[in-house]
Amino acid sequence: MINGFKVITLCGSTRFKDEFLEAQKRLTLEGNVVISVGLFGHSGDDEVWTEGVKDMLDRQHLAKIDLADEIFVVNVGGYIGDSTRREIAYAEYKGKSITYLESNKSPSIYDNYAALGELHDAGRFSDVDYEKAGRVFDEKRKSSIAEYNACKGPWPYQWKNIDTLVLGILQQFGIISIDYTNLKYLYEADTVSEIRIKGKGANNEEQVQSIIDTIRNDYMDLLKSSEKLAVTIIAPSNPTAYLTKFDECLTDMDIVWQTRRKEAEMELSIVTNIKRLNMDRLINKEELLKWANDTVSIYKNQKMSLGFYTQTPLSIFLRLPQSPDILILGINPGSKGGKDNMTGNELLKGNPCFWGKSDDVILYELRDLSDKKKHKKGWDLWHKIHDMLNDSGKGELLDKLDRFVLSNIIFYGTENESQLPKGSYKKECAEQTLKLIGILKPKVVLLLGKQSKELFNTLIDGQKLEMIVPQSVSYCYKDCHILAIKHTAYRYTSYEKKIIGNTIGYALDNPSVRLEKETLESFLTEKANGRSWYLKTMINGNGSIQKIYNEETIYHDFYTTTNNGKPVPSKDNIVIDLTPTKEDYKVLVFTRQNDKEKTRELVKGIWPNEEFRPWDYDNYRHVHRTIPLKESNENIAKIMEQVLSEVVNYRNKTFSLKR
Repeated sequence: MINGFKVITLCGSTRFKDEFLEAQKRLTLEGNVVISVGLFGHSGDDEVWTEGVKDMLDRQHLAKIDLADEIFVVNVGGYIGDSTRREIAYAEYKGKSITYLESNKSPSIYDNYAALGELHDAGRFSDVDYEKAGRVFDEKRKSSIAEYNACKGPWPYQWKNIDTLVLGILQQFGIISIDYTNLKYLYEADTVSEIRIKGKGANNEEQVQSIIDTIRNDYMDLLKSSEKLAVTIIAPSNPTAYLTKFDECLTDMDIVWQTRRKEAEMELSIVTNIKRLNMDRLINKEELLKWANDTVSIYKNQKMSLGFYTQTPLSIFLRLPQSPDILILGINPGSKGGKDNMTGNELLKGNPCFWGKSDDVILYELRDLSDKKKHKKGWDLWHKIHDMLNDSGKGELLDKLDRFVLSNIIFYGTENESQLPKGSYKKECAEQTLKLIGILKPKVVLLLGKQSKELFNTLIDGQKLEMIVPQSVSYCYKDCHILAIKHTAYRYTSYEKKIIGNTIGYALDNPSVRLEKETLESFLTEKANGRSWYLKTMINGNGSIQKIYNEETIYHDFYTTTNNGKPVPSKDNIVIDLTPTKEDYKVLVFTRQNDKEKTRELVKGIWPNEEFRPWDYDNYRHVHRTIPLKESNENIAKIMEQVLSEVVNYRNKTFSLKR
């Protein structure tokens, strides 16, 4: 309070500028001192995104919360972003009252503790405060479990004490003993909901039957789709006696049963969609910390006088221990930078350009930060892979730092690859990255570039499978898929991106399934017109320029002219298309001039006895032959290679690559 006035600090996303101004006006007229944001970064104030400004503003806003008696959260449509989530946790820790523009579920104790951990990692929350917050968190956790075990919790269970219910359920899972800072990831809080069914009838038996009828008529599909249920029977006397009947109704479902006595009509509470954590993909924090310290020791002992660093921060997995979906590895950072006296904790913080920055700022720099010289936004590598993943509906994986990791096989920052360590030193560095794969346990590892693939190939003896993307192979290693592709600096066509993106998507959706070429061919043919790509890789182009256009037609372009001894395109180029239609494949022949008479002359030269058959679609291409769609890829490739051989013989005899 200041001179009898309550002080209220506004929090929320700056995209809601109008709502901020409206709340500021209303709360002021109600007799409060209102503190708001200084700039609206998501509503046009671009100064926010200047280097260092966003971090400064975030720190300022925590100071504004310190000055307040209460925070007012502008959560339009229920939206609360990462920055606001951390501010709410900070306000709760500081003992501030919290109110919302729109109704909102209060964050759980573990959500708040995880958010304070993020502030601590960003240097905005002191070690002393974080240690104190941990003690408070542990006291609340113990109180919740004791309340649950004693069955004295307030009933009915609502969102305000869902912690108590879930912690009790987790205890029955037998996994409550893990590090409590990780509880956030033991279930997906946003999916949990409660169904409350009251019994109807003159006695308990009629009430039980009415509840069962309601379940079967209204809720059975929802309950069957839930991974786990918590079912509580509430009755005035001996609720356990009715457990068998309800169990028969909910047969073959994974249920935690509870009973409560309450002087009222019979009632059934069903908490749905409690999803157990995949314990196989839980990162061991101690292993990650030990890996970081060991890696730093190895790099220092090599005495290369080079700085070294990872890229996106690995420290995020100390507070959010679920394995990432995808790990992206280049050969090395590719530019000077980093420190040669790095500590293990500093190595986990990633690229020094990210140190002290929040998750949303790091993502902004990867995605949106403008390069004043090149006028590009964000990191080109991030955008290329994001585009690939979008084709399979997985682009959102790169929008959260705990879903992906961007790093390198070698951590030394150099101006060029020739400066990388050689021999045993190089292998020693790469072996540490292999260990990191084993600790992070991603579903997919994406190797970028020829050097990354070749170095990785020397380290493992896993099963390899040639893939359909250029110069790409797949490995099976430590139960994850490792795909090696050309570096994103390569100018991928949109079709190549689509093929690679859908391949990655398939691997992500099938983490425990070995990638078989036949299965992938069938999948990609359906999802991305993949058959054309397979055919292209099987057909020997016999010296032609071989491309795919319109995502389906395979194009073979034969040069007939040279300039200074080098083949060059000209109007006399001979083109052979393999074009799919609804009925069949058509082998089309024409010249670059797209002239019917020139094509007629060309066909007569290659196949003297063949009648000219112009294609109905454009009249200047000759239909040399048709191939049924059901024909195997191997036979289609043989037919095409025979056609291309005949064309080459004619070209060499007629043109001899004229000057």
